[in-house]
Amino acid sequence: MIRAVIYARYSAGPRQTDQSIEGQVAECTRYAETHGLTVVDIYADHHVSGKSTEGREAFLRMVEDAGKDLFDVVIVWKVDRFGRDRRDIAVYKHALKKAGVSLQYAAEAVPEGPEGILLESLLEGMAEYYSADLKQKVSRGIRESAKKGQWPSGRLPLGYMKDEEKRPVPDPETAPVIRAIFTEYAAGESSAQIARKWAKKGLNLNKSTIYRILRNERYLGHWELLGVPVEVEPLVSEEEFEAVKKNFKKSRNGSGSAKMRYVLSGKCICSKCGRVMQGASGHGRGDEIYTYYRCPGRRGSDCDLPWVKAPDLEDLVLNSTREIMLTDEMITDLTKRMMELQEEDAKKSDLPRLEKALADVEKRRKNILKAIEAGAYAPELNERLSALSDEADALQVEIRRENIKKPLIPEEFLRQWLESFRSGSILDDDFAEKMAQTFLHSVTVYADHVVVVFNAAGEAGGNVSTSLRIVDFAHLRSNRPVVFWPFILLRLPLQR
Repeated sequence: MIRAVIYARYSAGPRQTDQSIEGQVAECTRYAETHGLTVVDIYADHHVSGKSTEGREAFLRMVEDAGKDLFDVVIVWKVDRFGRDRRDIAVYKHALKKAGVSLQYAAEAVPEGPEGILLESLLEGMAEYYSADLKQKVSRGIRESAKKGQWPSGRLPLGYMKDEEKRPVPDPETAPVIRAIFTEYAAGESSAQIARKWAKKGLNLNKSTIYRILRNERYLGHWELLGVPVEVEPLVSEEEFEAVKKNFKKSRNGSGSAKMRYVLSGKCICSKCGRVMQGASGHGRGDEIYTYYRCPGRRGSDCDLPWVKAPDLEDLVLNSTREIMLTDEMITDLTKRMMELQEEDAKKSDLPRLEKALADVEKRRKNILKAIEAGAYAPELNERLSALSDEADALQVEIRRENIKKPLIPEEFLRQWLESFRSGSILDDDFAEKMAQTFLHSVTVYADHVVVVFNAAGEAGGNVSTSLRIVDFAHLRSNRPVVFWPFILLRLPLQR
């Protein structure tokens, strides 16, 4: 017996009722029956948003129970019922996976395999911003809005506001704050000093917030939505932004956010002992913070793999990801494969059986009608005709549900989504983390090189991978500059 639990949730709002929970549970129960799963419990959160885990008591209790070997599978109606924040989704999916529990969706097609992971990543990303099904008209509408210079969804960074036509424009109250922060940092002030200065003026900006502001290229007017550039007035000049970048090179991760954000978290594997490497940090002079990836086995002295500087490793891996996964040829291959996976999964639907059953019911109804017209009337025939009509109605409802249950993501949208990763900056932690979660399967760290495995099937039957050589790996913990030799990108089968 494969034990399953159902998790259901609906957000606060005047039109949100317990009927939403009932509908989700019904769909998930039907999914469980179809896939041979036995439902042993139901977890439900009422009037709670999925943007964070705050207040989601049933959800947190479910994650805790997963570690108690109470069930094998969690079924949710759609990705956005599990959560709307990509980071939360990744963290709690990892917690379930660690407990040996799989996550399955009743109303969305997420095929197995590396390209299936890309599809799932896309659905997770969409769940952060949209509550409706992913349909072509949604993406078309967003692109049309972007062409008009509008920003229809999502928060704007500090310093901007929306005008009456939903176009991002400088906020007269906060735009001067952004300009002042760039000027102060370029003049040599640290993020901590800037934070304290603005705190005295009544504006609560911590070091992490200032760090993200200084690395956000939107302040240069570089905005785009689904691959469509959006014309927005910049708040800082290219010269000011470059001056700030020079200070970053002097103190690469001089911010408190570096202690919290490791974009390869959960992906780095120690080649010596197979453990997942952890993020670590240390303070240098002043406000400088140095970040590393280290094997937890070093604590017990049973692993001698050296610490790895996080910025250098992340740059190396993400740049190789961009060079391998975002070529025209690879994007075409990935788009084609994801469409094939969707079509293959759609063929596994219950639609053929339902349509065949409906045709059989209609045939029997016609036979009874012919018999009645021929004079063979009997009360039993009327009762049978009524029962068949009810059965036909029920089958038609099931067919409608099956048709809308797993809509195909349009090929054009898949391609544009993949191409959108070309324009982002790996210096932006949010973008870098998104790229890592989407394209990287694992990063295995050796004494003199790393092996990067991507979420893409290779010709040899495994995943596409690359081996990146690096010089003086054993001394990456030192503060002196590290020089990388040119490396050769290789496509290798996944080594098991």
